[in-house]
Amino acid sequence: VKTLYDIRPEPENFHLMLQLMIQVGRFNEALKYLDDLDKPDIEERMLQALANDGLKQWAKAIKALNQIPPEGETGCEMISLKASIMASSGDKPGALKVMEDGWQRFKEQKFCSDLGYDLANAYQETGRRPEAVKVAEQLLKLNPDDATAQNYLGYLWSEEGVNLPQAQALIEQALKQRVPAAAKLHTGRSRNDQVATDIRLYFKHACREIAV
Repeated sequence: VKTLYDIRPEPENFHLMLQLMIQVGRFNEALKYLDDLDKPDIEERMLQALANDGLKQWAKAIKALNQIPPEGETGCEMISLKASIMASSGDKPGALKVMEDGWQRFKEQKFCSDLGYDLANAYQETGRRPEAVKVAEQLLKLNPDDATAQNYLGYLWSEEGVNLPQAQALIEQALKQRVPAAAKLHTGRSRNDQVATDIRLYFKHACREIAV
């Protein structure tokens, strides 16, 4: 990937190189590139946060994220990542507060559903199941045909022993769309999972372009 970046010093290749460094744990090397930037863009701020998180430099990670405006889809991603890093640092109450504030801001936006799942899971983990159900109901309201939302709320209702006919109907609808069973347990994706997926998809695309 470094060779690719040397041949084509484009932002996408630069970001891909940094993503791979972070993915394999070369955090200091990634930060050498990132800290030399005069005006990091939003993706580069995200990468700064991930690299610092890998080194357990959580204050620096949060500082990088705080420079991203909490607006639109990238703002929602920033909030999810910020909460994840705060939880990693041991500040789970602070992470929950960040998710709650972010969800209040974005709960009417489909692009922020991952934050809703993260919040619902956090509520479940802390024994606040009624609040988890409320978030799940909002997620289904946002996208009634989404199999993940159907599956998630269906299992929450069934585990609570309420709305059982509706719960069964939702789960059956989700199964027809072949939603992974794992969605029942944790539907929110971590930022590292997203980075790994982005790397694979982009690398395939870049290789095809080079071949052409």
